[in-house]
Amino acid sequence: MPNALRRLSPNPDCTLSLTIPDAVELKMSFQPTLRRNQLIAPFGVGAIHVLKGSKAVVTAGLDYWYRGATPQQLQAVKRWEPRLQEKLGVNHFRLPPGPETEMKDQSKLEIPLFRFPTWYVCPRCNRMEQRPLGMDGEARCPDAACNDETMRQVRFAAVCDHGHLQDFPWKEWLRREENPECAGQTCPIYYKAGGSGSLDDISVSCKKCGKKRTLAGIMSAKPADSEASDSVGQRGSTTLSSILLAEMSESETSGSCPEFLCQGGRVWLGEQKSQPGNSCTRPLRAVLINATNVHYAQVESALWIPSSDDGSKLDKLMKLLDRPDIRNHIKMLKTVSLPVGQIAQNLLQNHASDLKGYAETEVVEALGGGSASKDLSWQYGLNDEELIRYPEYRKLQEARQPITAEEDPLEIRTADVDKLPENLREIIGGISLIDKFRETRVYRGFNRLVPQSVDGAPLPESHLWRSPPRQDEEKWLPCSIVYGEGIFIRFNEDRLMVWEKDSALENHIKPLQNREVAAARRMGRPSRMILPRFLLLHTLSHLLIRRLVFECGYGSASLRERLYVSDNPKSRMAGILIYTASGDSEGSMGGLVRMGEPEHFSRILQGAIEDANWCSADPVCTESGINGGQGIDGLNIAACHCCALLPETSCEHFNSFLDRSIVASRSKNNMLGFFA
Repeated sequence: MPNALRRLSPNPDCTLSLTIPDAVELKMSFQPTLRRNQLIAPFGVGAIHVLKGSKAVVTAGLDYWYRGATPQQLQAVKRWEPRLQEKLGVNHFRLPPGPETEMKDQSKLEIPLFRFPTWYVCPRCNRMEQRPLGMDGEARCPDAACNDETMRQVRFAAVCDHGHLQDFPWKEWLRREENPECAGQTCPIYYKAGGSGSLDDISVSCKKCGKKRTLAGIMSAKPADSEASDSVGQRGSTTLSSILLAEMSESETSGSCPEFLCQGGRVWLGEQKSQPGNSCTRPLRAVLINATNVHYAQVESALWIPSSDDGSKLDKLMKLLDRPDIRNHIKMLKTVSLPVGQIAQNLLQNHASDLKGYAETEVVEALGGGSASKDLSWQYGLNDEELIRYPEYRKLQEARQPITAEEDPLEIRTADVDKLPENLREIIGGISLIDKFRETRVYRGFNRLVPQSVDGAPLPESHLWRSPPRQDEEKWLPCSIVYGEGIFIRFNEDRLMVWEKDSALENHIKPLQNREVAAARRMGRPSRMILPRFLLLHTLSHLLIRRLVFECGYGSASLRERLYVSDNPKSRMAGILIYTASGDSEGSMGGLVRMGEPEHFSRILQGAIEDANWCSADPVCTESGINGGQGIDGLNIAACHCCALLPETSCEHFNSFLDRSIVASRSKNNMLGFFA
């Protein structure tokens, strides 16, 4: 084993391995410093990360996880969260390997890695060589004059917006051919980088045939006229695809040459090119391997909430009915308007082994026993996000002490809002102090280049498997379980509804909505409707987190937001959960929860409102937001790094859809800001 790999951390949170795709045994095992939660985001399946010693690797697909693990080992890493299982269509979730007390032998619980990019450069002679994805050890320069010099991986790769990842086409780029004839070991290519750091100053060349070409333009999108940009075929065109095959005599901007399209590479699954019949027709774009747009993790999360609090036989039955397969069966029976008695009879007949020992009257009581999670009529007309968050929104408003501290991680106290100043009592509907809760975060896939899937792209979860499981009981996704504390703030629904009817507010948000629609059309993704309450609560959440950072001592990246926003009459929500969650401990020291007590919270909220009135970058921040927007695609109004932006790990929406002016400012004669 190379010394560079042997020197890595001896006490990791998980074990990873290098492997050849179809190898029976794992070739080499080493232990980089990588936390379990990082295998959910940002280093999940398909993500590139650089280990110590400058070894760039990509996390392998789920086919390669837990190969050779015993049933006892697999059972120890399985976890369940019924609402997420139902939404994602899986049987269970699995934790990445970690220091679990019930898993003493983790010899077969590796997470494989592939060495990527597979192109290497000699620092002495600049010669480029390609090595296998499962290469073990160091790459050595074959030139005798270099005396076995260790070669270094290049820092360029190529991706498409359908999620594929492959090596940059070095030979094709240099020789301007789709299948270069001069491409053997007898005709190596050489990489040379100048001192400026620009792409114009980086070139590849061939000493045998004398060809040379710089990397100018490989990372840029090809400009498209307005008509062409509306078609899926033209949307997302790149300069790399457009000019790669251009001859020396042709103008590289004329667009007269054929396009060089994505090869369908899925290197995290061991595939350098697509399988026959699965070719990709999207343009390629070159990227640096450490760029943030190479991998956008798609993470779903849910808080643990109990179905009831009595621990009785009825409670056990209700939990059983919450199992995804039985719950879906109940939904199907309700769609044909069967009486509850017939539904109970059907369940007892079709799930006899599961419901053994329960009478029909008990099943009827469980189906309509006052629990929203079992009386499924409330679910009709709700979208996926509301199905997950509305039960949480209701439960977080209730005071609750856990029945058993070990298996019941939810402890809530309600604050006395009557102790708030009078001007805040009319606005704040309730405050809950959450001393302990559990969050399940599930990695369901990823996108590349853009956070959301473009039109016609494969689903994010389709990237995870080379051979997806066929049996329902074998369908799973990786997850992490984190514990934390938080503050839940619920706002007065009546006050919000009156404020939302202001015509000046509608005119203020309309340009932002237009930019969102234009960005969605340009990127080929669905657009979202920007509700005034969403813009308000999202911005206020950022302002409160920035205030809490100074008050309770947490770093800004340690606090997260969870927004509960809906104007659906069946599931109206207007709440913010600000919390800290850690996979290393159950909860924390209580510093954040203490800031939710009325005497502290009123000071923090009023400070956040004052922060909304003024930014150190004003008037530039406010004026630039009004005149075309700020941030990616202009999806912020009055919001910049000086006033409202947070680390991306803290924000649910990638620091978009923010505007200080609707929190506290005035618009001429109208009270535009909610707190104005």
